Amino acid sequence: MAKIVRLRVSKRGPKGEGISEAQQEQVDAAIQAAEDLSVALPQVEQARSDAVTAAEDADGAANTASAAAGIATGAADTATAAAGQAANVGNAGAVLPDSFILGLQGWTSQRGGAPTAALPADKMAAVSDTIFGPAAQWNPTTAGDNMLTKGVVPWGKNSWRVTVTLRVLAPTSGTLALNIAAIGLNKDFGGALYTSLLSFAAPADGSEFTTSIIVSPFSDDGAPVSIVPPSSFANSRWVRFGVRAGGAASVVVSRIKTENADQELAQSRTQFAAIPFQSRAAAISAGIPSIVQSIRVFHDGEMLDYVRKPAAMATENIPLTTAGSQHWIPKDEATLRHWGAVADASLWTGTDCRTMLQSMIGWAVANNVRRVVVNAGNFLVVKNVGSGSTCVFNATNLEVVGRGMDASRIYFQDKGVSPEIKKGLFFRTTSTPAEFIRFADLSIISDWGVGGEWGESGQTIALGDLGGEFVMERVRIKDAANMAVIAKWCDRIRVTGCIFDTISRDGLHITNSDDVQVTGNYFYRVCDDSIAAVRNEANSLRENTLITDNIFVDSQGVYGIGSRNMRVSGNIFVRPTVRGVRLGMMRANDIGTGNPESGNIARYNIDVSDNLFIDGFGRSRWGGSGTTGYLIAISDAYGDSDSVTYSPAYALDTVDGTHYVWGADGSGGVVPPDEWWSAGGNYIGSVNVSVTGNKCLRTLLPTAAYTDYGFGPRYISGAPPYAGDVIESDFIRDHYWIGGTFHNAIVSGNLSFGARNPWRIWGFNNNAAQDFVNMIFRDNIVSNFYGSAAYNIDGFGVLDFEGGVVDGDPLHRHPLRGPNGVWTAAYGADAFAVRNASVRVKGGHFKNVTGLVNQVSGKHGFYAPVTISGHLEGLGDNPNNKGVRNVPANVPFDYARVGSDPSAADFGQVLGMTDRFGSTMPTTGHYIAGQIVSAPNPISGSGYIIDGWYRLTTGSGHVAGTDWREIRRTVS
Repeated sequence: MAKIVRLRVSKRGPKGEGISEAQQEQVDAAIQAAEDLSVALPQVEQARSDAVTAAEDADGAANTASAAAGIATGAADTATAAAGQAANVGNAGAVLPDSFILGLQGWTSQRGGAPTAALPADKMAAVSDTIFGPAAQWNPTTAGDNMLTKGVVPWGKNSWRVTVTLRVLAPTSGTLALNIAAIGLNKDFGGALYTSLLSFAAPADGSEFTTSIIVSPFSDDGAPVSIVPPSSFANSRWVRFGVRAGGAASVVVSRIKTENADQELAQSRTQFAAIPFQSRAAAISAGIPSIVQSIRVFHDGEMLDYVRKPAAMATENIPLTTAGSQHWIPKDEATLRHWGAVADASLWTGTDCRTMLQSMIGWAVANNVRRVVVNAGNFLVVKNVGSGSTCVFNATNLEVVGRGMDASRIYFQDKGVSPEIKKGLFFRTTSTPAEFIRFADLSIISDWGVGGEWGESGQTIALGDLGGEFVMERVRIKDAANMAVIAKWCDRIRVTGCIFDTISRDGLHITNSDDVQVTGNYFYRVCDDSIAAVRNEANSLRENTLITDNIFVDSQGVYGIGSRNMRVSGNIFVRPTVRGVRLGMMRANDIGTGNPESGNIARYNIDVSDNLFIDGFGRSRWGGSGTTGYLIAISDAYGDSDSVTYSPAYALDTVDGTHYVWGADGSGGVVPPDEWWSAGGNYIGSVNVSVTGNKCLRTLLPTAAYTDYGFGPRYISGAPPYAGDVIESDFIRDHYWIGGTFHNAIVSGNLSFGARNPWRIWGFNNNAAQDFVNMIFRDNIVSNFYGSAAYNIDGFGVLDFEGGVVDGDPLHRHPLRGPNGVWTAAYGADAFAVRNASVRVKGGHFKNVTGLVNQVSGKHGFYAPVTISGHLEGLGDNPNNKGVRNVPANVPFDYARVGSDPSAADFGQVLGMTDRFGSTMPTTGHYIAGQIVSAPNPISGSGYIIDGWYRLTTGSGHVAGTDWREIRRTVS
């Protein structure tokens, strides 16, 4: 049984507006009729039950059944009429009358008017149609005549489906033009505004015809028709629907039904989005209903999600356009496959994805999308040989990321197409500073050398005047025909976990950038600088560069020019070319020439520590760029060879006697606190330098073919790989080069093995008051050198050498080495070669050298005893000495007698160790004439004390007066 709930309709209507007292009375009457229905319905049920019982009576109760059935039918009609009257009179609910069982009470020809008012129903008549039953015959006489629901529904929150069922009586052939109409009404049911929802042509043959349309106040819920404010409905609170005539006709209307369509739209959107297109081509050709807001497309092995392009978004670089110019964008993250890229690259064939890549970048830049993805797979990008770059990268905030270094690969065909055209992959054409740019988790593989094309081409990632922050993480760049990455004028740079594999020029080229961190990367066959952190801005230095824990194999190393606060630490360099680490203050040969790299500016805080260098090649004979260099060089001169160019000495002008400024000619110039050490001269140099814990090793020998080493050919910038012979001059000859002017430098715990000249320390004689100020060498080890000295020193200032070991020629391979461990010359394989400088030696251990110091000019002194290992026959220049030939008589030393004849059975064995202190005259051991053994406590004699014993002979005899003499002091 139906339950009737009595409702009180507010005088203000659904939104509190537009219901008068008279209208309220009509509503009350309708509700009363509905209550009558609650009384009639039980009667209907009872009557029908009685009819069934009577019909089952086989003894002639048919008349009773007939009478009961008649009562039931009448009651049912009364109930239906009461229900219709209740709904019709309300006319403001979600369910409106849609039939003509009550005649024309729920229908009107007038657009405006309250749903409870008496509204005209012109040109309509209630009829009993032979097909429809209760219906209305509508006879419009002119275009614009309406048949509308008297009832209204709220407008602005819900979507509505309007369904019309009718048949055309006249005309009798062809079709009749009609419209489903919507009439917008204001709060008082006035201000009627007409909108056509659907124009249709009904067949004029008397047959039943049904059509339907959904209308919504929202543009994004998938309805075929949207009426979105601001429009003609902007101020409408109510809407009524109906049919509008296109001209004179006779039409029987069965129903005009209004239903809430919210759930239907939601289900339609869900169902359509859940069924993917099986190909991109299928999606492009599909007529996708506008009700659908998202689609899925299976493309190149991956399911891709799209949503409709927002109306405000431009169509340029849109990834997908389907039939009817419907535009779609990635639903979540934007990937290269969304633009139609196909991962079918194989041996430089496949689908060229350049336009897809450029469109993805361009779309992201235009729409401030911060992240785009290169899907897993191999994507071919062919160099643009026409006008413009291959892929313009003018982003301000963008991350280009892949699915993994070994999963997402871009194969950039460069040399294989028009090799004379030098264009890279990503190129920045704007000077507008970026804020944040990041590349991560992908590989870019080019074709340098394919088909014998070894010339240079464009850079892989060239970001020019980038600015902001630049990040690279887990990116591989391989076989690049020029520099792999260029980044300029950045506030911050972080490159971690990347691989630079076979690069014709620089791996990572950084210019005029601060806060640079390059950590944990792998550089292999990088033919120019693996890392170049330089500046070309006049009279300023960049700050904070950290290069740590990288591995360099068969590559040039690190080139740092013009940075304060620079640390190069914990790196491994295997077979570097030209240089391992080269840090310079400026390109000194350009100073005063107008080159923007000029300027006398101090560098502060330089640290090169705990790096490992194994072998090294100069390459000058092999072709390509680069000349013989160093494994570690810290210098303020430009050049990697012996022929360096010195910077000129500009005079400084004082202002108020407190600081120095640039001269009118642009020369000179220092900024605080540089003037502190400019007071004594004009040249600043490098300040606070630490070179500690590094190891430079030589393990390779010359060979007839480079490939004999088993490393493959040697790759060279701009030239075919080298596989020829390797001679001695091809190796990097000098391990450490400390050049220029230095204030506060500590060089400690370093090791050199196998160099020609392990250390070159040059002050450049640059008219500074001193080249070396507060410079200490402590506990370094030099072994197996074949040049003129372990430490080659030229410059002004005092250098302190404390401790350490110099084992010059332990393998007896030096060209000055004679037979049986002797030397053929007094000098030429010394511990120190000194020019101009003042060298103070405090301790240390020396062996297998011609002598301790070869002083051409300057000064030197020994301020603490040293240890000498060898097989000595006497002090001074003694050609019979083995191990160390020239032992100055004024040098305090401890003597370790070591077998130094390679042909002797005791070679390398420690045969004895002299005492420097003793309470009595020595009685055992081999001593050299001139040695002194001191008494730790003076020994009293008759009128004198004994301070020690002086050795008179060289040998193992120990006879007082013959081999030893007391050192006495007379006391009174």
